[in-house]
Amino acid sequence: MKYITLPISEEQKDQLISFYEDEKVEIKGDYLIFSAKHEDITIFIYSSSKGYKVVYQGENPLNEAQIFFKEASLNEPKKKEKTLFYDLSNQIGSDEVGTGDFFGPLIVTACYFSSQNQDLITTYKINDSKKLTDEIILETIPKIAPHVTFSQFTLHPLQYNELILKGWNMNQIKAFLHNKALLSISKKVHCNNGFIDQFCSPMQYFSYINNEKEIYKDLLFSTKGESHYPSIAIASMMARYSFLKEMEKMNETYQFSFPFGAGKRVDEAIQDFINKYHKEELTKVAKINFKNYKNID
Repeated sequence: MKYITLPISEEQKDQLISFYEDEKVEIKGDYLIFSAKHEDITIFIYSSSKGYKVVYQGENPLNEAQIFFKEASLNEPKKKEKTLFYDLSNQIGSDEVGTGDFFGPLIVTACYFSSQNQDLITTYKINDSKKLTDEIILETIPKIAPHVTFSQFTLHPLQYNELILKGWNMNQIKAFLHNKALLSISKKVHCNNGFIDQFCSPMQYFSYINNEKEIYKDLLFSTKGESHYPSIAIASMMARYSFLKEMEKMNETYQFSFPFGAGKRVDEAIQDFINKYHKEELTKVAKINFKNYKNID
C-alpha cells in the first residue's frame, strides 16, 4: 500500500472536501475530519494543532494527488529501527507530560512493565512519546492500556497555580507527583526495580519530597530514560495520551483551540482567549509561572 502525505491550508481543505463530497465515506478516527474513496484511492483529511494535512492511500495514489498538488510525491518508506532498551526485566517507571505547555495540565504516569510482556514492544511502537506522532499515540494506547498496570495523577492548571502561589517551583511539583504515582503503583504490584526520567539530581529530588509521609526510594534516575527503559516509555506514551484527551476537553468546554507549547502561537492565543473570556479565566486553563503569562499587558 502506497501513500502520500501533504500539509494543506484551510482553503485547500475546503476545496478538497467540496471536490470529493459525492464520494465521501464514513471512517472514524482521531483528528480525521473527512474521508472519501475514489476508485481504489482513499483520501483522508486530518486536523491537528499543527494545521491540516491530506493523505492519499492506495496502490497508485500519485495521479490522484497531482490533480491538486503537482509537486506531490510518494512517501518514502521509513527504515524500521529497533528500540533497544537497556533493561527488560520487571520494572516500574514514571514520566510526565505538560511541563513545556503553557495551556493544559501537568500529568505524571507510573507504569509497571513485566518481562512477560515483551511482545508489547515488538507489536506496538513502544518509544519515547516525543518521538511518536500524536496520531500514533492516540491509536496505540487504547490497545496497550489493558495489558499494563499504571497509576496516573493529573494536576489541572487551577491546582498547579495554587502551588506556584505558595512558592513551589516546577521541579518540586513534578517530584511530588512522581512520588505519589510511584507509591500508588508500588501498592498494586510487588517490584523493587524503579526508574524515573531524571529532571533534577537525585539529591534535589528527595529534598523536594523530604516532608512527605511516604517516599518511594527504590529509584534509578536516568536521563532520556524513556529511550532506555520500557516502563518509562509506556508511561510517557500514556501520559501524552491523557494530556491530548484533556486538551480536547478544554477545547470543547471553551469552544477554543488551545495550542501546544509556549511559543508565538501561544502568545497570540492568549490574547484571543482574554478577549473572549477575560484574563482571570486564564488561571483555569494555563500555568501562570510561564513567561507567556508574565508578558501579558
